[in-house]
Parts: sequence; C-alpha cells; structure tokens
Amino acid sequence: MMDMDIDTTETPKININSKGLYLAMDTSTSSLTVAVLKNGHLLGELSTYAERNHSIGLLPNIQQLLTSLGLKPKDLKAVVSGKGPGSYTGVRIGVSTAKTFAWSLGIDLIGVSSLEAMALGGRRVAAGEPDMIHLIKGNDLTQDIKDTAQDTTKDTTKDTTQDSKQIDGWTDSVKSKWIIPLVDARRGQAFTGVYEERNIWNAIEYMVNRINDNENDTQEFSKWRTFIPDSIRVVEPWLEQVAILADDAQLRRKVSGLVEWGAPEHVVFVGETDSFEAQISQFAENWSGTVTVIPHLIKAQNIGLLAYPLWQKGELQELHTFAPNYAQLPEAEAKLQAKVGKGEE
Repeated sequence: MMDMDIDTTETPKININSKGLYLAMDTSTSSLTVAVLKNGHLLGELSTYAERNHSIGLLPNIQQLLTSLGLKPKDLKAVVSGKGPGSYTGVRIGVSTAKTFAWSLGIDLIGVSSLEAMALGGRRVAAGEPDMIHLIKGNDLTQDIKDTAQDTTKDTTKDTTQDSKQIDGWTDSVKSKWIIPLVDARRGQAFTGVYEERNIWNAIEYMVNRINDNENDTQEFSKWRTFIPDSIRVVEPWLEQVAILADDAQLRRKVSGLVEWGAPEHVVFVGETDSFEAQISQFAENWSGTVTVIPHLIKAQNIGLLAYPLWQKGELQELHTFAPNYAQLPEAEAKLQAKVGKGEE
C-alpha cells in the first residue's frame, strides 16, 4: 500500500440529513481514484497511481477517505463506478466493489463511462475550471460541509502540474470542440471515443442543473454530448478517420446520427497521451485546426459529476446485470489485427 498524506487530526462532522451523499470510484486505468460527493458537489477525493494493486488498494482508500470526512459506509445513499472501457482486470475491480456496496448497504447503483469522465476532466482543465473541491465554499451547501470540505488527493507517482494547462480563449468561443480520451490498450491500440462540447458553460453547474430538464442531444441548449461512442481502436488509422470527419459535415452526420454542431475548431487529446505522441503529432500536421494535448488522468470527482443527473432522474443500474464495458474492436480492424498477428499481407 502506498503512503498517502491525509490530515485526519481533527475529524470533521458532516450534516448527513440529505439523500445526496454518494461515493464515486474508478479503477479502469492506472489511476485508482475515489471521491465522496453531496448533491453533485465534491467533499473529498483520494487518488493514487500505479499499474497494479487496485484490488489491494481500493477498499483501504475508500475507508481512509470516509474516515477523513467523519463518515461511515451506512451514511451513503448511492455508489457510482466508472464502467470502462479500460484495463480488463481494473474495470472489474471497480464495478464489483460498487455492486458489493450497493447490495450490502441497499443503496442505489450508477454506472458511467470512464472515458467520458476522463474527457470531461480534460475539458475542465482546458476551460480553466478548478477542481470542485475549491468551489465548495461558493455553493449553497450546509455550513458544516462548507467548513469541513477538504481536498484529500495525493498523487504519489506522477507530476500533475499539467492539470493547470488552461487553453487561452477556450471560454470565449461558442463553436464546437472535440475532446478525445486515450487509454493505452497496447499494440498501437487505445480505448477511445469522441466527446463534443459547444457554447460557454461551467461543468459543475451544467451537470447539476441537468436534472431540471429532459435535455437530449438534439435540443438547442445542449452543450456536451458523446459524438462517437467508446470503443477500442488502432490509433493511427483511427486518427486519420477523425481528421476526415472533422472536415466533412455530411460524413459527421452519417457517422454520429446527431444534429450537426458544426466543424470542430479545436481537438484536445486527454489521458494517456504519451503512448501516442507520434500519432498525435501526425494528426496535428494533417489537420488544419488547433490541436492540444492534456495528459489528464481520470478523477473520481468527474465520475461523480456525470453520475449525479443520472441518479436524480432515476437512471440506475440493475444490481445483477450491471457489467463493465470492455469495448470491442470494430470488425474490420479486428480482422486486420488478426492478419497482422499471423504475418499475413
């Protein structure tokens, strides 16, 4: 177990007279991250980074975070897990743990895309939004929560200074932008998707307020959506396809099936970008728009932020059928990979 510094010398007392207290977690990548939120707002987060040992570290981290906030598992009203795609073993750990919490405590279970959480986190960095923990005192929460909210994040192996990589002019433009998360799936492949945003918005306010409407991707006021769903792709040809899509409105409509938001003016790659530096550089040379790289890893606060409107709308997971999204390689690419593996031309 890694050493993590959390100040618990004076255990805070939190008002739990609300159904809004919930636990979020994700273990789909090298980031083992857990957070406690109330009504969509972060109370505390604990993240560690390692390639292995998520099965060993997850429960102690949850207990450590709850203790630091003066909470017990019985205080929780819901649990949410990132459902992948990502590491096969890693995704199973988070989903299985969340299901165990939901079953043993009799609480609601929610699942969200791990890649969407990664993309949303990168988008928040690009827009210059601080982590939610820094906004607690500006929200209409009970006074004891405002007084005791704390950031318990401890990154023990990685430099996270890239999280301050705000993009100049991001919040001044209402045009479409694409955020592309990348999680290394080995052999030149990545778990990836395309997420699209437009207009000017604050992620926390937007997600919390989505419970007040029946918004869908075709409505005028939508600001964030899945443009191409999560999958596993061979990165080099995939990025060639993305460049073509970005410049072809008719093809965008055909591929996504969504109402057109216009060509993206900016593409941001987030996540495990170091593994695909050459492919991203080639994409930037081939495409005429602006390209930015933000190596932002998954944070549980963004898992929780995505889950909140789902929870409030009653879009829950069924305990016995909730399963990870392992993602499958598109058929044509799978056949190509098989030929390459056999040495065929």
